[in-house]
Amino acid sequence: RTWLTWMGRPGHPWVEDYNMPIRCTVQPGIRRVHCVVEGDISTEEITGTILGIVEDPEFGPGFEILSDHTRIGEPINRAQVGEMVSLLGSHREKIKDARLAVVVAKPASLGMMNMLAVLAGDLFREVQVFGTVEQAEQWLRDSRQENRDDRSGARPA
Repeated sequence: RTWLTWMGRPGHPWVEDYNMPIRCTVQPGIRRVHCVVEGDISTEEITGTILGIVEDPEFGPGFEILSDHTRIGEPINRAQVGEMVSLLGSHREKIKDARLAVVVAKPASLGMMNMLAVLAGDLFREVQVFGTVEQAEQWLRDSRQENRDDRSGARPA
C-alpha cells in the first residue's frame, strides 16, 4: 500500500491524500506501520489515525510502529497525550506486542513523547523516543533480531 491517511471520521475509509498532516502506511509484509506528521495536528486527526490503524484488518499484535514527528508544527499537548493513552488503552489487545518508535526534533515534542512513553509504556511491548529516523530504524531492526533470537532459543554472543 502507498501512503494512506485516516480521515478521522467513523466509517470513513483510508484514502490517499498527501496534504493531510498525518500520513500512514500499513505494511503487512514487514508488519510495520509508518506514520509521518507534518504541520499542526488536531486531537481528532490523532484519534482518527489511531482508530484507522487499530481497525485496519491488516494490522495486528506484534507490528512495529514508526512515527516520525520531525516535521510537526505545534507539538502535541498534555490533553492530546491523555486522549491518545485513553484510546490506545481501549485497544490494548491489538497493540500489546507492538514496538513504538517515535522520532522528534523539537524539545517540546521530546517532552510530550517521553510522557507518552511513560503513560502508555505498559500498553506496548516497548516505546522509545529518538532524535533521528536512522536511530529509530536501527532500534526496530535490533528489536526484531532479538525477537527472532528469543523464538529460536539463540543466545547473544
